[in-house]
Amino acid sequence: MAYYGSPMHFYRALYTDQLTREGFEVRRLMRYLNPERPSDEIIHQRMTRYKTFARPDSLNHWIDIANLSKYTHERITTVPRYSAELLRNTQQPVFMLLHFPTIYM
Repeated sequence: MAYYGSPMHFYRALYTDQLTREGFEVRRLMRYLNPERPSDEIIHQRMTRYKTFARPDSLNHWIDIANLSKYTHERITTVPRYSAELLRNTQQPVFMLLHFPTIYM
């Protein structure tokens, strides 16, 4: 039971070109960083600063910013990818390369 849905189950289905038969689909998630949200490091620095100086209004402002989504324009491709598109041979016959081609939607 633990095997089904496991990473090993997925990789074997991918290698044997049985993704659909084994109940898997590979799709690309496209998303972009939210330009209105600074990095976690900057948010943490500002929140620490305003906690130290006891500035609740400023602290609340940075808490609101921290709650903004990190990403914007999230989309998942509508067409699933197939094993032949994802696997590449390497110079070592016992290894395969998992490759995600660039897809434009």
